[in-house]
Amino acid sequence: MTTALDTGTRVVKLGAHPVGLDIARVRSALEAPKIREMMTRLREELSGVKLILSVERLDYTKGILEKLNAYERLLADNPELLGKVTLVTVCVPAAKEMTIYDELQTQIEQAVGRINGRFARIGWTPLQFFFRSLPFEEVSAWYAMADVMWITRCATASTWWPRSSSRPRACSAAAACWCSPSSPAPPPNSRAPC
Repeated sequence: MTTALDTGTRVVKLGAHPVGLDIARVRSALEAPKIREMMTRLREELSGVKLILSVERLDYTKGILEKLNAYERLLADNPELLGKVTLVTVCVPAAKEMTIYDELQTQIEQAVGRINGRFARIGWTPLQFFFRSLPFEEVSAWYAMADVMWITRCATASTWWPRSSSRPRACSAAAACWCSPSSPAPPPNSRAPC
């Protein structure tokens, strides 16, 4: 197999780097004692509460603010869900030099405060927002714990599927996949994860 090309002015290295999920790595992460303890603690803390999980990076194309507004409306329109569902959002921030996202971050932080201020009760927080990246093992635990994965779809030049991570099949319990309906359908003869 060719691993490099000499163009005459430089050498270009070649390699196969599939994009996807390393199921063995996820299984290994979920078997680690520290992660098992974390999952046990989370199960106790979330007893009787359905967990909606959203993991993505800070970007306008992700529709994070729109997702938060939709969640607020879901709670307002369905008061029977209060205390029974919580949204955990992990939002990986953009590089500090990317000041274009500062206003979006401020709007998101205001929406999180507004939603929690409006609906929180003693012992229940409707929205837990982590504005930082989390270690792979911890994210794997959140995936395994989720009842619903909320995936924001967006069509780009490189993909038609949901851009956020979908739930690995290595996880124990089945979770629903809640995709945004506002995006185009996947190409014919393709298999979208939702």
